[in-house]
Amino acid sequence: MQAASSTNNLIDFCSSTATSMPLEEISNLFEKADLKSEFFSLYVHVAEVFSNIYEHSVSDSAATVAWSLTVSSCKGILTVSISDNGQGVYSSISKRTTKRLSRLEALALALNQKSIPSHRGKGLQGLLKGVERGTLTRFSIESDSYLFLAEPGVSKYSRIARKPGCKVVISAELNGDRL
Repeated sequence: MQAASSTNNLIDFCSSTATSMPLEEISNLFEKADLKSEFFSLYVHVAEVFSNIYEHSVSDSAATVAWSLTVSSCKGILTVSISDNGQGVYSSISKRTTKRLSRLEALALALNQKSIPSHRGKGLQGLLKGVERGTLTRFSIESDSYLFLAEPGVSKYSRIARKPGCKVVISAELNGDRL
């Protein structure tokens, strides 16, 4: 009989923002959890997710957005989960285009998976490239009623129960050669 693997929550933090993303505060949370080197290894990815929250999640009806950061480890994998209660990808993209899009098309557009303007989706594309290069073991984004998941050799969309906001999860080897 095998022992159940245990997930170790290292950071569990919630806040809200209207003007800027507190990357220094987030860096301090990683440092307090003895994960400073891991934070710097993942900095570009974490900063991109928080940049997207700041740039795209605030709606016309809400001046601030609540967000949460959870960092956990299990079996040598560090998982960073960042979620917000903002307007979601579909609403954000729909405001910036005259083309009628489905929720799936909006998510694909944000991920730069379709023919789109050159300035769109560059940051999330970096997360996909992190998986392709092996610096990340997993990347997923949930928004509206879809989930996109990328793991080495696999990327797919799935329909999920509709949720407000957006959730991004990135995983990487903890203290491994690639992190």
